[in-house]
This record gives sequence, C-alpha cells and structure tokens, in this order.
Amino acid sequence: ELTLSPAHQLSLALPKDWRDIPYARDGPPLWAAAWPSGTATALHLLEHPELIAGKRVCDVGCGVGTAGIAAGLAGAREVILADR
Repeated sequence: ELTLSPAHQLSLALPKDWRDIPYARDGPPLWAAAWPSGTATALHLLEHPELIAGKRVCDVGCGVGTAGIAAGLAGAREVILADR
C-alpha cells in the first residue's frame, strides 16, 4: 500500500499521442507501457477533476496504473489499482 501525504508531490507524464509510445518486439512487455486507453482516461480525469473529486475509484485492469494515478492527482478520496 502506498500512501502519499500532502507533503509529497507526484507527477504524471503522458504521451500526447498513442504513436508516441515506444514499442519494439524485443523491448519491455506490453504491460510495462502506458496504454492509449489509460492515457486518454488519465487526461480526461485531469481535465475534469470534478468527476472524481472526493470519490473512491478502482482502476480495473490498470497495467502501469496511469488512470489510477491521475485519479489520485485529480482528488479522488481513495484509489485502488487492480490488475492480474
């Protein structure tokens, strides 16, 4: 469990376009990259924090957790990242 106090600061760097995500067959596995759907969701949540501010959020199939991290940055009360 990771708990950040208000004194900690977390940043999220997102690609502007899914084609900017580097991938090579001999590179890292796909679960280690920010997927376009997670990136789009993250950007939407950061642009509209009122959608989740103060709410409990579960990022199902989170991969690297891009959308869940954005939810936390946007003011979600609690964020659960779930992937198998």
